[in-house]
Amino acid sequence: MEIRVASQKDENAVNEFYKKVIDVMHYNHFNFPRWDYEVYPSKDTIASAISKGEQFICLDKDVIVGAFVLNRDPEGEYQKYGDWTIHLDDGQYFVIHTFAVDPDFTRNGVAHSMLNYIKQKAKDEYVPSIRCDIMGDNRPAISLFERNCFKYVGEGTLGREYIIGVKDFKLYEYNL
Repeated sequence: MEIRVASQKDENAVNEFYKKVIDVMHYNHFNFPRWDYEVYPSKDTIASAISKGEQFICLDKDVIVGAFVLNRDPEGEYQKYGDWTIHLDDGQYFVIHTFAVDPDFTRNGVAHSMLNYIKQKAKDEYVPSIRCDIMGDNRPAISLFERNCFKYVGEGTLGREYIIGVKDFKLYEYNL
């Protein structure tokens, strides 16, 4: 498997990847992150992440089998709701967004490979912490992050009350 920053030429494939993931979640009635294609993630959010060098893809034989956005923007009130192990101001830690694995490749180590890549990147760039927020009832994601040594540090709306049906996000951190 290869993990790399997505380029402009990958944009259509990344869009198709997220569309497939969301279509399968809707079809199987397990849309735990409550994503809706063209709402979040959308073509615009994907294009923006690619242009900023924040969209990453995991490839198996040139096929996207996983993707995530990695940046330093919590897109919410992390400081208000998290009981973080170490105090860091926004911008001093990595934040994982839109973390997904192709449904045809689950249980093949893709998610673990992507998390290990993120941990190594943080270490290489001297970033002391990796953080994420997970929809409160997204048991598969919670289980994945906990199995990969991310620690629960709190929960709240994060100021995202505008998202219909969202009560709370669970906050997780991994410190180096």
